[in-house]
Amino acid sequence: MGVRAGLAAASLLAARAWAGQENLASAADAEASSADRTSRVAPNYALEERFLPDQVSKLVFDLVVTPHWFGESNRFWYSYETPEGTRYYLVDPGRKAKAPLWDNAKVAAALSLLTNFPYDARHLPVKRLKLVDKDTRMRFQVEIRKDAVVPNEPKRERSQEDIEEQRKEGEMKQGEQEDQTAGTPAEKPEQTRTIYFAYDLATGKITRLDNFAPPKKKPLWAFLSPDEKTVVFARGHNLYQLDAANYAKALEKAGDTSVVEAL
Repeated sequence: MGVRAGLAAASLLAARAWAGQENLASAADAEASSADRTSRVAPNYALEERFLPDQVSKLVFDLVVTPHWFGESNRFWYSYETPEGTRYYLVDPGRKAKAPLWDNAKVAAALSLLTNFPYDARHLPVKRLKLVDKDTRMRFQVEIRKDAVVPNEPKRERSQEDIEEQRKEGEMKQGEQEDQTAGTPAEKPEQTRTIYFAYDLATGKITRLDNFAPPKKKPLWAFLSPDEKTVVFARGHNLYQLDAANYAKALEKAGDTSVVEAL
């Protein structure tokens, strides 16, 4: 009886020891698994940032072609951006022909000469291309530093817009001084200005349009007809109509009581 009791006690101790080791092993495995799982799901923000829209846009360029049709023929032009820069093409569907609109290297050289600022063929600064003069020339604009000295640029008289811009700059500088006094970083104004050029499609010559006055921006409330002779706008859940003369008066002076509107 004593031997059996001793064997039973020994078996019980052995079982308890085995169970304890098993529990320790399970706890260790669980801890290792948890640590491994944590390391696997740790967020990689640096990698994620590479796929944000503003970052991807630097890697992915144009994917589609947008035709800009001529008004006097069936031809159109389009631009296409690649890692090598933006290229411009002229297409004649009737003849099934496509050719470069211009030579980027020659355009860059001409702009460098006319602005006294170096440009290269891969980074042409041209913006807002538009066919003018019955599709014989392509007008575009270039942004340059406001204080840039352009060769042979005529000195123009100050317009009302220049005076208003100078007033805004004065207010902005005053605001900068107040922000600096308060310890707030000052926001710098945009220090650029726009000059206009025209490219002759027949000769390839680029001319700087020193006396060109850009048209005023169309107000958001106005919807112009294709021939720009009629304007429609909404007010108070009603539609109104203006002819070209009254539309010009409305643009010249807001609230002009002589403007004739038609329902």
